[in-house]
Order: sequence, then structure tokens, then C-alpha cells
Amino acid sequence: MSVSVKTYDFTMPANGACQIQAGGTYFRVQSATGAIKVNGDFGEASPLLQGQGLKDSPFSRLNLTNLTNSPNSGTIIIAGDEFIDQQMVLSGTVNTSGSPITNKSFNTFDVSNAVMSTSYPLMTNIRYLLFQNRSLSYNAYINFSNLTDISKSILIPPGGSFEQSNGVLYDSAGITVLSEAPSAQKCLIVQGW
Repeated sequence: MSVSVKTYDFTMPANGACQIQAGGTYFRVQSATGAIKVNGDFGEASPLLQGQGLKDSPFSRLNLTNLTNSPNSGTIIIAGDEFIDQQMVLSGTVNTSGSPITNKSFNTFDVSNAVMSTSYPLMTNIRYLLFQNRSLSYNAYINFSNLTDISKSILIPPGGSFEQSNGVLYDSAGITVLSEAPSAQKCLIVQGW
């Protein structure tokens, strides 16, 4: 068995119309810049958007009408039978930018003595955090649970940093910093909210 699948382009002026001289039993609007109405032997399908169409509806030609006040162009797939088409059409709005971080705080502080902890307060509901180990010789460790156990903390190597900017909010009392340095070790915290 052979199924013939053809693609037809269309362009219509604002509120205009056009005709596709092709027959089949299946059609789908592959792309369109706006809503259209489709008439055929099956009757009328309206409004149709990208990804929509009819199956098991025989027709000898399709009459398209632009339902927008702007020019409309796109493509229609026509087939003699339904065929597998795994294209997914999504609609809606997704905001990926979010609101900008307008407040920032830059602070340096010391962690003193070997394997001692210092708790540094974090602003409420921060959306950006950067911790930098300013030591060039000793590791630093951070956690958000007041832990003094290095094995349960995030390792920040000499000169390294930890950054989180994916919108995770910290509501904890602060960040706990542990140091392996035998004397004062400089650290930097940058917060954004």
C-alpha cells in the first residue's frame, strides 16, 4: 500500500482567500501565521491553527479563508489517508527572563582556625548566590544547615567558587563556612535579590 503525502504552500492577503486544487481524506495545517477557515466536500472547519486539521474527511479541493486582518501564509499537508506525524505543537507563553536582580551585596569575611566554622547571614529570599574561596592554598567547605561536618558540605577548592543563579531561594539563617586553613582565610559572598 502506498500513501501519497503532499505539501502545499499558501499566501492570503488580510481577510483574503485561496484554493488548493488537491484531493485526499486527510489534511493538516503544517504552519500558518494566523487562524484560517477550511471548506471542502466535508463542510467547514474553522478556526484552524497550526497543527490542526481533519482525517477521514474526503475532499476534492480545499478553499482557505484568512480569518485575520493581516496577511497569512503557511503550509498544508494533504494525504489520501492518515499518516503518522509525531510533530508536537505547543502554544502559550513562557517567560524565561524573569525579573532582573536589582539588589546586590558584596562582602568579604574571614574564617579563622583550622576546621572552624563561621555562619554568615544571607538576605531573605535571595535569587543569586556566589561564594568564593580566596585562599590559594586551603580548601573551604560550605553548607546551608549549620553543619560542622566537612564530609556533609560542598568542597570549594583554593581559588574556587560556588554559584547558584537558577532562582532557588534561600530562607535559612545563613551559610556555614568551614576552613582547613591554620589561620584566617578570606572568603567572598555575593548575594542578589
